[in-house]
Amino acid sequence: MRFLLIAGLIAIVAVFVYRIRNQILDFFRSLFQRDLPETVAAESKTITKPVTPPRLFSSFDNPCVPGADPKRVVVVTFQAFEAWTRERGYVRRQDETPAEFIARLRQLGRHDAEARELLGTAENSAVRLGSTYDRVAYGRGTASRQDIQAAASLWKRMLRRDAVLR
Repeated sequence: MRFLLIAGLIAIVAVFVYRIRNQILDFFRSLFQRDLPETVAAESKTITKPVTPPRLFSSFDNPCVPGADPKRVVVVTFQAFEAWTRERGYVRRQDETPAEFIARLRQLGRHDAEARELLGTAENSAVRLGSTYDRVAYGRGTASRQDIQAAASLWKRMLRRDAVLR
């Protein structure tokens, strides 16, 4: 009886190993495979699909008009703000939410005069816009009248600063 039990277990293991033999072989090949030269490895990691260039701030229109959809105002304003800051050397990282990006700009502004001047008097509006964008885009929140006023204030700042830089 013991012999039959052991033979049955061996048969089960053999069938299992046979079914995943390709994965086992791939694993052992990866262990003993030589590393590729850096140039070949770099070429194999290149992106094959075309990368679209980021949108310029000048391509945005101010959405803060009477009767505009509040969610659209917030989303377009933040996208324009992101383009505006990117053109000035402050790029939002892929892992940052809008609120985190604006918090990082505020933190930079404590040590960097150029970053401090970037937000200027519209710092509170930018903070409000970032948290509103997070609420609207990532949740099911809506934008209030104060959020729209913050967006309008930020647009004034961006347009005034943009005119100075041209």
